[in-house]
Amino acid sequence: IELGLEKAEGKIKVFVRDNGPGISQKGQKKLFQIFSQVDESTTREYEGTGLGLALVKDLAEMMKGQVGVDSKEGFGSTFYAVFPAFDEFKPAQDILVVHGNWKKQRKFRKSQYCQSFSEAQKLLKQFRFSAVLCDEILSDQDGFSALEEVKIIQPKAKRLLLMDTNNSQNLKRLINNDLVDLVMDKPWDDHLDPDLVIGVIKGNPLQSYDFEIKEKQEIVIKDWMLSEGLEATGKSEALDLSSLEKAKANSQLILVVDDLKDMRDLISSSLKKYGYTLITAANGLLALEAIKQKKPDLIVCDWMMPAMSGPELIAELKKDPDNQSIPIILLTAKSDEESKFLGTKIGADGFLGKPFNDQELYSMTRNLLQLKSHEKEIEQLNKNLTENVLKRYLPPDLVEDILAGKIDLDQSVQNLSLTVLFIDICGYTKLSEAYGPAKMARILNLFLDKMVKVVFENGGTIDKFMGDAIMAIFGAPHKLSVEQQAQKAVTCARAMQSSLKQLNKELKQENIELNIRIGIDQGPVQVGNFGNDQRSDYTAVGPTVNMAARIESACQPGEVYISKLIRDYLPENSWESVGSLNLKGIDD
Repeated sequence: IELGLEKAEGKIKVFVRDNGPGISQKGQKKLFQIFSQVDESTTREYEGTGLGLALVKDLAEMMKGQVGVDSKEGFGSTFYAVFPAFDEFKPAQDILVVHGNWKKQRKFRKSQYCQSFSEAQKLLKQFRFSAVLCDEILSDQDGFSALEEVKIIQPKAKRLLLMDTNNSQNLKRLINNDLVDLVMDKPWDDHLDPDLVIGVIKGNPLQSYDFEIKEKQEIVIKDWMLSEGLEATGKSEALDLSSLEKAKANSQLILVVDDLKDMRDLISSSLKKYGYTLITAANGLLALEAIKQKKPDLIVCDWMMPAMSGPELIAELKKDPDNQSIPIILLTAKSDEESKFLGTKIGADGFLGKPFNDQELYSMTRNLLQLKSHEKEIEQLNKNLTENVLKRYLPPDLVEDILAGKIDLDQSVQNLSLTVLFIDICGYTKLSEAYGPAKMARILNLFLDKMVKVVFENGGTIDKFMGDAIMAIFGAPHKLSVEQQAQKAVTCARAMQSSLKQLNKELKQENIELNIRIGIDQGPVQVGNFGNDQRSDYTAVGPTVNMAARIESACQPGEVYISKLIRDYLPENSWESVGSLNLKGIDD
């Protein structure tokens, strides 16, 4: 077998020549097709061409080349690929930094800097770069789209993204399409060690290539040229992570799922170098048990496995609310676009086709974990914001139902029958004049704190505060029967009176005593969100609200006045009649 290279008429021809049995004209027509069979003998002594020549043809055509074969039966065969020769070679540079306001890092020995992507495109035509670092926000284009173009112009260049937003959708697209090798958070100034970026640059084999062409140069066989050499040494360039990066990584657990022990060991040893903690499982069923017990932060999973395949494992995880958000990298020899689409469709967050390298695995792992970390932060912020707002107005158990999606506050206005309770401090204006605004503000907050707790304990919802008055509703958004509403509202009123007695004991040393009036009515109201997109309130309006307010205003200090509708749901001897009252604005 002869491996050769020829240069003629501005073209480079790479060929493999043998002195085997040759291929007939009919057999040659089947070449360069997937899984074709050219052995025409009855014994079929030779294997088919499989995928190799078909891949050669596709790859050569992508590089503006052509493939072919010269063969004659009994005289051997010559397979060749012809490519256009380069007129000149671009000088090598370590990194291209595309950033609007960048302070040059001295440690980048060979580097170019520009402020816009239009400038970067000119530099990409002049030089070949080991890495391109791009800011998320540029004057003429966003960093996500810029890195997509970088991959087309210089596919061998490592792509690095600097960002300070949580644009998870665009970031996920970059990861799934293998468009980014490293993501870093802003700000990145002179105080931050750039060794992480230098590690990525060193990890690019582009720097080790010798582009000088010398006539009759003696070929030196290097370790990386032979698969045996690579397997024997097991060498791979690792990033020099700072102690801070390793400390972060140490808290992250990765589960590797593959039926081949060698593959599990290879992936585990590769990721351990970066400070991650690794556990392994031989198939999907064993992985499910490990996930339940250990709760990994990320899963690297093979596609084809006995007992339970990778896609089947993903499907099971997506059914489990506790584990459905764990990022999953699907690892497989199925590297065609259709399989990638299927892997993404079934829920894989990343896709690695075999064979893969150490840097590729680490980059995808780090980016997905970083993305997941951002998602957790946003989720926690949203939860804290929601709880801090809702728990001021709604009972804790109701807030949990809203957060779990069982109850929706963002709904249209409804006509419901609700119970409305008003509570007010008697003579608050005179008290304010006597004790001053600062002292009364403190007392008012103590009063409101105790009353709100009582409302929540009895299943009510705080509709609004009106100075020293509180309006509470029973029956929305948490549904209650009219009988339950009435009974809870009355129980709440009695508890308010008891709570006030306790507060008055605390205020006794200041010679302050508060009295309250409480009015309760039940009937039709309109409840829902009133307002617009900028400002809206979840509240109840209608004649029942007005009636409850008027009843409270007519109530004697220290008592609870209820309407006949409320009375009808209470036990006998638990109430007494006040009589008929003339209420402001009420005809009856």
